[in-house]
Amino acid sequence: MVGMLGLIRLLHKRYSDQLDAKGKKFCQQILKGAEQMSALVEEINAYIKAKETVFHFEPVDPLDILHTVRDEFAPLLNLHGISWEEPNSLPPMTMDRMSMIRVFRNLTDNAFKYGGEKLQTIVVEYRDEGDHHLLSFFDDVVGIKKEDTGKIFEVFDRHGNARGIDGTGLGLAIVREILEKHRGSVWVESAPAPGVTFYLSLPKKLA
Repeated sequence: MVGMLGLIRLLHKRYSDQLDAKGKKFCQQILKGAEQMSALVEEINAYIKAKETVFHFEPVDPLDILHTVRDEFAPLLNLHGISWEEPNSLPPMTMDRMSMIRVFRNLTDNAFKYGGEKLQTIVVEYRDEGDHHLLSFFDDVVGIKKEDTGKIFEVFDRHGNARGIDGTGLGLAIVREILEKHRGSVWVESAPAPGVTFYLSLPKKLA
C-alpha cells in the first residue's frame, strides 16, 4: 500500500499537467482513495498492536504524556487560537507510556476533526476516585447523541456527525482496547450544550 501510494503521488505530481480536466479529476480521486486506504491500514495495525502487544507498565507522570501530545498539536492550537487547559500537577500513574500517548493523541485528533473551525477549548482534568484515577478530556465540539455514546467505541463505528469527515472508525476502538489492557475503562458523556467529555478510569494498582 505504501508503494502504491508513493507511485500515485509521483504520477499526480509529475504528470497531472499532461492530463485533461477529466484525467486530473480521476488522478485526484485515485490519490484520495489511496491515502484513505493507507490511513486505514495504519489504523488497523495500531488496533492489532493495542490488542496483542505486551505493554510495559511503569510509574509515569501523566503531565509528560499531555505535554507530548500538546506539543504535537501546538501548530494547530496556536493557528486557531484554541486553549489547552490541564492540571498544574498530577500524581504518578502506572501505565504504558507510549500507548497512553496514543490515547490522548486520538482524543485530540477527534476534537480537531469534529470541531473544525468551531473548536475553542480542550480541557483535561483529574479526580481521585479512591482505588482509581479518573482523567477527563473535554472539548467543546458538537455533542454526541445519548444512543451513540456506547457505539462509538465499536470497531468501524462512527457517530452521526461524522458524515463528510475523514476517519477510519478505529480511533476510539483503539482507545478502548488500550484502557482495557490497563484494566481500566473509558466512556463518554455529552451534555445538551455543545461539548463532549471522555472519561478514562485507571486502577491505581495493576495487581
